[in-house]
Amino acid sequence: DRRSAITAWQRIKPAEQFDGTFNVPKEWLANGKRVDVETGKPPHDASSAVKLNEQFAGGFIGKPVRLDITGHLKAGENRVLIEPFAPETVRIVHY
Repeated sequence: DRRSAITAWQRIKPAEQFDGTFNVPKEWLANGKRVDVETGKPPHDASSAVKLNEQFAGGFIGKPVRLDITGHLKAGENRVLIEPFAPETVRIVHY
């Protein structure tokens, strides 16, 4: 399997924002590499915005989603914020 995943998240309360940090090795940012955030279903098929390191990275409505966040990452610690509704699950996947 060419992908690896890390999960380092805190869920604050159901239906509230999802806020967490994770570390990105510099190798993940090499040319041709890709990093996605994958989410499960948000409560009530709601829409949410995804911010990486305080910059808007995209969003989703309802269904589980995969969003390419490669261009928003830096080596080391990164912060993700999904608001106003937290999805059931969140993980960072490296390809």
